[in-house]
Amino acid sequence: MNYKPGVYQVNIRGTAIKADIPLDNFFFLVLVDPCDPPLSVFSPATPSYIYTLTDPNAIDHVITDFVIEPDFCQLTFTYDVTTFTDSQGNQASAVTNNQDGTFSFFYDADDSPLRPVAQTQNVTVVGTTTSIFGA
Repeated sequence: MNYKPGVYQVNIRGTAIKADIPLDNFFFLVLVDPCDPPLSVFSPATPSYIYTLTDPNAIDHVITDFVIEPDFCQLTFTYDVTTFTDSQGNQASAVTNNQDGTFSFFYDADDSPLRPVAQTQNVTVVGTTTSIFGA
């Protein structure tokens, strides 16, 4: 049986063989969730890549797995990709989230990522721990 984290009172009743009156006692048992919070969560160093945005054969950028301790804790990821403004004034992206922890970089519509001024796109990866016991 799995118990949710919390404080539990444990009652004990003891009776000696020749005693007429049982003795009762209790203690509190505190169960903590080792994943809320976990001991540590970190992302190993992600290698740097240099991309040519117009290269259709560029390798995908792999997001390195986060490491969580204890390793049985649940970890989910969210990804946020910013955009840049193309030559028509629309929001565009040279980054594609492949939905498998990898990102592709490609853009050949125009030179707007570089002109009239260089624009930056950011990929933010957030790892969030959750408890197997719910919120």
